[in-house]
Amino acid sequence: MIKQEWAYLRKNKILLLVFLAIIAIPTIYTTLFLGSMWDPYGKVDHLPVAIVNEDKPVTYNDETLEVGNEMVDSLKDNDSLDFHFVSSKEAKDGLKNGTYYMVITIPEDFSANASTVLDEHPRKMVLDYETNPGTNYIASKLSETALNKIRTSVADTVTKTYTETVFDQIVTVGEGMTEASDGAGQLADGAIQLADGNNTITTNLNVLANSSLTFKDGADTLHVGLKKYTDGVAQLDDGSKKLKDGLSTLNSGASALASGVSQLSSGSSSLAAGLNQYTSGVSTAQAGADTLDKSSISLTAGVAALKTGVDTLVSKNNALNQGVAAISNGLGNIISEIDQMSASTPETTTEVSAQPIDTSSASANVSAVSDALGTASSNNQALISAIENSSLSEEEKSSLKTLANDTQTSIDNASANACDTEESISKLLTSTSSSTTTTTQSGAASSDALSKLKGQLTDMKNQIDHKQTGLAASIQAYTAGVGEIQKGLNGDGSLKNPGLANGIKAYTNGVSTLNTGLTTLNNNSSSLTSGAGQLNSGLTSLNKQTPVLTSGVSQLSNGSAQLYAGTGKLTANSAALISGSSQLSDGAGKISDGAAALADGSSTLGNGIFQVKDGADTLASSLADGADEVTSIHADEETTDMFSSPVEDNGSKLTNVKNNGHGMAPYMMSVALWVAGIAFSIMYPLTKYHDQLKSGFSWWASKASVLVILSIADALLMIGCLHFFNGFAPKEMGKTMLVASFASLAFMSIMYFFNAALGKVGSFLMLIYMVVQLAGSAGTYPVELSGSFVPDIHSFLPFTYTVDAFRSTIAGGTSIMPCMIMLILITVVFSILTVLLFERRAHKIKAGKPTLTDLLEKLGLA
Repeated sequence: MIKQEWAYLRKNKILLLVFLAIIAIPTIYTTLFLGSMWDPYGKVDHLPVAIVNEDKPVTYNDETLEVGNEMVDSLKDNDSLDFHFVSSKEAKDGLKNGTYYMVITIPEDFSANASTVLDEHPRKMVLDYETNPGTNYIASKLSETALNKIRTSVADTVTKTYTETVFDQIVTVGEGMTEASDGAGQLADGAIQLADGNNTITTNLNVLANSSLTFKDGADTLHVGLKKYTDGVAQLDDGSKKLKDGLSTLNSGASALASGVSQLSSGSSSLAAGLNQYTSGVSTAQAGADTLDKSSISLTAGVAALKTGVDTLVSKNNALNQGVAAISNGLGNIISEIDQMSASTPETTTEVSAQPIDTSSASANVSAVSDALGTASSNNQALISAIENSSLSEEEKSSLKTLANDTQTSIDNASANACDTEESISKLLTSTSSSTTTTTQSGAASSDALSKLKGQLTDMKNQIDHKQTGLAASIQAYTAGVGEIQKGLNGDGSLKNPGLANGIKAYTNGVSTLNTGLTTLNNNSSSLTSGAGQLNSGLTSLNKQTPVLTSGVSQLSNGSAQLYAGTGKLTANSAALISGSSQLSDGAGKISDGAAALADGSSTLGNGIFQVKDGADTLASSLADGADEVTSIHADEETTDMFSSPVEDNGSKLTNVKNNGHGMAPYMMSVALWVAGIAFSIMYPLTKYHDQLKSGFSWWASKASVLVILSIADALLMIGCLHFFNGFAPKEMGKTMLVASFASLAFMSIMYFFNAALGKVGSFLMLIYMVVQLAGSAGTYPVELSGSFVPDIHSFLPFTYTVDAFRSTIAGGTSIMPCMIMLILITVVFSILTVLLFERRAHKIKAGKPTLTDLLEKLGLA
């Protein structure tokens, strides 16, 4: 049946063409699909990326730091990506429309943050980037991978700059440590000198403490001796007193004369000197009194004028009130009479007109009040001037001026109201005079004229009443102020408040009296001085004549007097002397204790100074050693490179995969061979036989002969085309072809069985099974990174073994034997199952029984 199968295939040109097309399916699938992703990582330099530099240079350690510009210059020479240096707007637009796959923005504080490395709160350099995974996810991930390299490069550059700066600072620190070491040495030398000085102080303090003890003993002895001495002085004082009294009685006449003349002469000299000082003071006081007297005259005149004006204002205020009230009452009477005339005969009108309105007294009172207010204002201004020019203290002047200014304000307000009142009265006189004349001439006038006159008078009265109300309020306030002024001027009759006028009067009287007395004293000063001089001259002459007469007695008397006076002073000071000696003894004890404490403290200080000296020596030595260590550090290019990039990777690969195409080939070749098996099972009549059916095995073998040739052909063609068109170069080409052939045979065996058993349903199930294998075979990502269900099904998928076998032959490193055994086992198992299926089906066909194929054909699923 094998011959008949191949003869049928040769005769059926369409089926032959399908056979050839199925052979090409794996080749087309792998060469085209893998070709589209053969080496994307090797073409990353074609991936467009936008760079936006917004960084602003800053000054760091007196140098300009512009990391952003340096990064741009570096990227221009960097071919890891296709960098485009554009504006922010152009970058955003390009990212949206797919022109750029990433936008890297260097912010404006990039350099500024780089300069904060040594600050208390350093800020990291942030490199902003934005991708658009929706445009192409893989491209965005590739861009992010390249960004990591850029970030590392920038970090290395900045770290190198930091390292150079730090090493410069280390050199500066070394120089400072050298200077500090020299200073510590000087400090040690100074400590030695300080210790020597302190030793001298300690020695002297010990001497002082010992001497203080001796001094205290002497002070105690002195205290005892002074007690005895003061007792003897008291006895001597009693004896000298008795001696003085006796000599005074014996020589009373001569001694008294000599003593009196001497004392008188001495007193006259003192008197002359005191009189000279006294007359000089009298002259000065007399000049001041003159000035005070002149000022008091002005002050008295001003106060008197103020008092007079106030009294006048008080008296005229009452008259003004009465005059205004009289005017208002007169107007009221006139209005009442007009009302009566309006109700009576024309003769009555004549009688009314014959009685003129007398307002002259009110007008006179208002004028008098206005004059009095003017006089009071003038007097008040004179008082203010007198206060200003007086010799009073500034506090007194301020108090009096405040009172006078308040008075002036009240006077001004009253004057304004008086003027308004006088004007109203004048208008009233004019109006009433005119009204009276008219009424007299026209006694028969109608009541309309009387009503008009009444209206005018009523308006006038209202105006007067209104003015009176305002004037009354002003006069009331003014009168209160005037009352306070009168109270201040006149007082209340008590000694505490006699009144300003009375006080100033008494003050000026006293000043006048003082001035008169001082003038008299000044005039008599010369006579008093002259008499004192004559007295002094006479007593001097008398004193010169008495010594001869009283020489011996005087000397004896004077000596006893001096002795008594001296003993008296000694006696008077004895208590103080005893107390002082006691205090001296106590003070000596305290000095001794204090000196001893100072000596102890000085000794302790000396120990501390030696410790300071030792510490300074240690510090100087340590600083010198540290300075030597620091200055011995020499940073060159290799040192800074070591600090900026201390770690280098030295990787090795157990296996080698040239590119992404070689990495994805195991997965894609497995899929391609499986797809070819599905296509073959669908397009080729696997369940039909030609000529006579001999047996199930012969039936299976006829189809298997075609299947084996096709499986090996499509596997070898796929490998060859990948090598020729895509550059596929596995490490072990022969093994790769062997794995591809066995994989294709295993897949065809599976397809053969399910298609023979279930027809199109079997092919459909294999299509679903392929999808399961795509997810669970770990062809793209490791099992550990795949879904949670993948580890459970991974070992039961043919793709698992074909992918592993292809990876081994492409990259090398592991044995393909386990996978090959699994593929052979799959081929054998499913071939046996298919043979058994065909044997059973051949037996039914020969027996004339229906088969599952017949049912599937009826259903259109064969």
